[in-house]
Amino acid sequence: MLYKITNAYIALLLTVFLLAFPREGYVAISEFMYFLFLLLCGGYVITIFFLRIASILTNTQQDINYNVINIPTTNKLLILFIIFTLLSTVFSPYTGTLIGDFRSEGALTITIYVLSCLFIAMYFKPRKWMVFLLGGALMPACLIAYIQLTGANPFTLYPVGHNFYGSGIYYSGVFLSTMGNAGLFSAFLSLAVGIVIMALIKLDIKGLWFLSVPLFLSALLIFIMSIDAAVVALLTGFVLMLPVAITCRKTFGKTLVVLAILLLAFVISQIVIF
Repeated sequence: MLYKITNAYIALLLTVFLLAFPREGYVAISEFMYFLFLLLCGGYVITIFFLRIASILTNTQQDINYNVINIPTTNKLLILFIIFTLLSTVFSPYTGTLIGDFRSEGALTITIYVLSCLFIAMYFKPRKWMVFLLGGALMPACLIAYIQLTGANPFTLYPVGHNFYGSGIYYSGVFLSTMGNAGLFSAFLSLAVGIVIMALIKLDIKGLWFLSVPLFLSALLIFIMSIDAAVVALLTGFVLMLPVAITCRKTFGKTLVVLAILLLAFVISQIVIF
């Protein structure tokens, strides 16, 4: 059951968390995304936590002692980190340490981060459908960004009468697609591209090359946005994964195809002018 809940959680992150946005547009994007974070991530953590407690209560003392002793060192360190975080919050002379100021990265957020990491490490099992779900979600996210780059304002995400190119002139911040902050969106794209690339090279399942479409759209958008961190992440990640990805002639051939897609995306990004 815990594995199924974790799979559902991953599915929600790849769809709802990526594609949902507030009716008010970017003006309310921070509060909306934090609400989604508390709802999805916080809800997942609470659900798994109480199910684990219920499971422990049905065990014998001997089983409990055995499970505690055999907790992986990494998990023990994560739990210790949470304890120190909560202690620092309790004894902090500053106000607002529970939620955090401005970016809402206080003790509550950190605790959800760590527990989510801990529970996913315990109950997450990759499934092939997940990479297709990621690819399917990437396409509308990228298409919205491309429409915005033409100067349009789909779903009125920007203030009425403005568009992407009003950043720093009519409003502060750079926003793009459904995640809001352009830097955050580009960081997500660089991670997603790495996952899709490895899936294309290492997996051997029917319909896999469908992922070449979201790969191309995402890589092209990274190059067009020209955010240095995302470009470096994409290129460095591709180079570093080569020793792991290329293990035979078949994976070598797939790697060449992926490289061709990335090169095509780069060339088009230098030609197309929005």
